[in-house]
Amino acid sequence: MTVTHQVTIVAADHPSLDGAVGRFLDELRREPRFPGPSSSANPEPFPSLVDGLSSAGAPDPTAGFRLAALDGARVVGLARVDPTGQVLVAVAPDRRGDGVGTHLARHVVDRSRAVGFTHLCLRSSRRSRAATTLATAMGFMVIERGLGRVDLVLDLAPTSHTA
Repeated sequence: MTVTHQVTIVAADHPSLDGAVGRFLDELRREPRFPGPSSSANPEPFPSLVDGLSSAGAPDPTAGFRLAALDGARVVGLARVDPTGQVLVAVAPDRRGDGVGTHLARHVVDRSRAVGFTHLCLRSSRRSRAATTLATAMGFMVIERGLGRVDLVLDLAPTSHTA
């Protein structure tokens, strides 16, 4: 996987990014959905995912946060961690597969640890090979929920070694 353009990861809830985040979410909402096997490599986000991403984080970082992947002034990826540790991630259609999601996910994990989350959960489906491949490469455990649904769970609690 090669990142074709350098991206910068920033907190997404600063008022100066409202317009760019709004344009990104509008782009996702306008994206046509093509269900079936051909969408597994490049899945389009469900409307519920886009709605979840549009919810801004709370001022208290332990209550959740959003991060944006910026290419210049354009938001090309957005992630949200809600207060329970559920992760939502989407990448612009023209940037899927070039490393933006991986870069964003690494920052989500690092920030989540830093603010005290003990676990993360990314809900997905078996059809979304991109999400499953990324999450398992980062150490997330795959939990089958039935009917093709999976929870991808990462334990962030520090391990203690006793002698």
